[in-house]
Amino acid sequence: MDEILRHADAPSNFSVFPFKRALKVYFTGDADCIWALDAAFLRKFDTSDTDMIESARVLNTRQFLFGMPGTPKISGLSDVAGKTIGVLRGSNIKTLLMDSGANIVNLSSQEAKIDMMLAGRIDAIGGWIPDIYITMKQLGLDPSLIEPMFPLAVSGVRVVCHDTVENDRFLDAVNVSIANVLASEAYQDILDRYGIPPSMN
Repeated sequence: MDEILRHADAPSNFSVFPFKRALKVYFTGDADCIWALDAAFLRKFDTSDTDMIESARVLNTRQFLFGMPGTPKISGLSDVAGKTIGVLRGSNIKTLLMDSGANIVNLSSQEAKIDMMLAGRIDAIGGWIPDIYITMKQLGLDPSLIEPMFPLAVSGVRVVCHDTVENDRFLDAVNVSIANVLASEAYQDILDRYGIPPSMN
């Protein structure tokens, strides 16, 4: 996001929030735009019927339950009953998993989720690809230590804004920047560094 905004010919600033707080800030109109999800996914959380416009897609992202190779595989929601699953505070999947009988551990960071699972203290974690693999690489861990087991959601990574004339102009500038960043060697280096497969693009 920082790379895209730095090269966009439009003034902007951004703040980082937990998922639920970010949704609240956006849907109450305290932020013009929100990053990293597409409008179709956001509409699952929108009770205000907000008109939204979105940027070009940066990449695709998918949400899974992850486990450790060799442990009992979770193939669907029917398999989570009695399992202890780590999620980030404010996660969109907490209620879904609890309603399916899972024991939820709320954690404050990706690092904490990975540490808890590798230590054998929880059975699985919720996470997004490529975010989870990027975190593992940053921790110096082999991403093959965990495996995606059960898909939960899919979303395009985009900038989504309230539908206004000003935001439409802003997204025009952002789209130019996205195209330039995606075509750059720096972006390809990022994909290679973190082992992000071409199918994510």
